[in-house]
Amino acid sequence: MSPDNRKPFILEENFKLDVTSLTQVLDTIPDLIFIKDRQHRFLFINKSLENFFGFSSEQMIGKTDHDFFSQEQANISWDSDEKVFLEKKSSVSEEKLTNFKGKTSILETKKNIFETTNGEMILVGITRDITELRNAQSSLENSNKSLFDKAHADSLTGLPNRRCLDGYMRSAMTEYEETKAPFAILFIDLDKFKAINDTFGHSIGDELLIIVSQRIKQAIRKDDYLVRIGGDEFIVIIKVSTEKSLLRIVNSIKETFTHTIVIKENHINIDISIGIATYPQNGSTMEELLNNADKNMYIHKQSRQQQQINFGQSTRYKSH
Repeated sequence: MSPDNRKPFILEENFKLDVTSLTQVLDTIPDLIFIKDRQHRFLFINKSLENFFGFSSEQMIGKTDHDFFSQEQANISWDSDEKVFLEKKSSVSEEKLTNFKGKTSILETKKNIFETTNGEMILVGITRDITELRNAQSSLENSNKSLFDKAHADSLTGLPNRRCLDGYMRSAMTEYEETKAPFAILFIDLDKFKAINDTFGHSIGDELLIIVSQRIKQAIRKDDYLVRIGGDEFIVIIKVSTEKSLLRIVNSIKETFTHTIVIKENHINIDISIGIATYPQNGSTMEELLNNADKNMYIHKQSRQQQQINFGQSTRYKSH
């Protein structure tokens, strides 16, 4: 028989499901089921709801949420039910509830309005415990965030790594297009870091890099970006509009390295070289800016001249 010729399934006229049988069916369902009248009084609750709240059907029928729950919780439930009654639309809500055993669960409740044969309105609610689902989702989100953080954070210093640099640079460029607010990048390199590693060992070198990252971070502002791009090289993205304000930050970074660093009774004096590139004067792309900042850093390392910045002109140098 083809699908078009199939006869619809018809219940026999003498088939009737009495209230007792219907109650028995609803009591086998693990979801919490309840029915309320227009005055918010319970007309029916199934066994699952009895077991969850610890009240019997005889105790709850004819009464409202205010007879069993806290004033705050009862008011929330009342307002939610009243909205469904007034709008005559189904609703889905999610909330945390604690049962009589002290167990807190995350519950999702679907409510709908029906009209009885005598014209009275009743509210039917079906509540499902979604605690395990939400916990699984939260665990997955945390796992994904952890994987993202590990992929985008430097394992030694905890700073954002090179993968983050592209996003930071594009964000600063986009902001410039909207506000014309220039920014600068500082290419920072530790002087003679290899010699320190060779002299004191790599474990001391690693601790030194951690301390260096902390000192740079303390010298810049909260809305500046600090990235470790590898080895002993760091990038700082700074939003400034004048040479004076930029050099103030540069000097603040340099000042932090005038003090001896002590690691496991080893006294280490270290200097840094800083190359500066401003956007858009020293490059219109990320690659151009990084290349120019890198070149300027090596010029500074070799000549020890302080870089002079003039927003609107190319970078040049001047003697101390």
